[in-house]
Amino acid sequence: MGYGNISEELIKYDLTSDFIYLSKNDLNCYCSPKGNNELISLVVNFFKKMYGKNVKENQVLITNGTTNSIALINTYLKERSKCKIVVQNPTYDTAINIIKSHNLSIQYINPIMDNIRDCTADAFYLMFRCHNPTGMNIASEKEFKIKEKILSNESILIEDDAYSLLFKSNKAYLPVKNENYLFLGSFSKYIFPAIRIGYVIGSPKIIEQLSIFQKYYNSHPNQISQLLLITYLKTGKIFNEIEHKKKILNKRKIAFEQSLSNKAISKIKNLSLLSGFYYWLEFNENINANTIFKDLYDEKVFVIPGEIYSLNYKQNSLRICISNIEEEKIRKATKIINKVIDRI
Repeated sequence: MGYGNISEELIKYDLTSDFIYLSKNDLNCYCSPKGNNELISLVVNFFKKMYGKNVKENQVLITNGTTNSIALINTYLKERSKCKIVVQNPTYDTAINIIKSHNLSIQYINPIMDNIRDCTADAFYLMFRCHNPTGMNIASEKEFKIKEKILSNESILIEDDAYSLLFKSNKAYLPVKNENYLFLGSFSKYIFPAIRIGYVIGSPKIIEQLSIFQKYYNSHPNQISQLLLITYLKTGKIFNEIEHKKKILNKRKIAFEQSLSNKAISKIKNLSLLSGFYYWLEFNENINANTIFKDLYDEKVFVIPGEIYSLNYKQNSLRICISNIEEEKIRKATKIINKVIDRI
């Protein structure tokens, strides 16, 4: 119940069959650092269908997943004369370490952003839906106000939206026409993690700059993964894949939530039930999350200590993943979680 892998049951199509045809021409040359032109066009259509927003092809950059997108954007920020960035605390641990590796100045706010008073930073890296690791979601009206306030100060807003299409309505305020807004999407979660394909939507000026960085970092997004994604998008298989995953993940959510005992819940300060991949268990002050982590590990239940997602290492929390094991094992593991929490 640790890392955000997915089980075989979550993959709808058998890729060992003749799923795509690769010609020698597809494999014998480099492609554009912006990504395959056909794929970019398909992503424009996908974005319109899923989010209801029109974007142009020169607003899209294909990347090797969201991690790659974050690294490219942080390189862009480092090139600017100012480089102070605001993030939620806790937040995606890889993003934290990428930001630190670029020596940017970090300021943090809480996940629900109710203490977002200082909106004068140069950039904001935020998740409004299916926040990783807490699973929290921001109400639509609040989301609109926060984004408008940030962008009105001409700060760059980087929105990471890797999970929401699997768990929640696609209704969202996405100011794609604002030159300081960057949207990060991922196909790794909607198909399978190994594909490592994501995209950035932003102003043509920033997208062009990011594509230059990508050219000298990794030449271009993986060509085979792009061709695979083209097949998924052209045939509409991606929409079947998303619905397939939503159905199974919902069953796993129910299995976990029904198996978690009331006694265990009484010892948890915050428990988000709105996510899908992850659950965030923040414990009362008299309970040590690291002790629970060690006891669970001894019982062969692996979860993630919340402190790795924190900028100040003060998270008395655990992150639990349900995407990589089937319902029966979720119920079995949750009984052990109940037992470990109950005896403290």
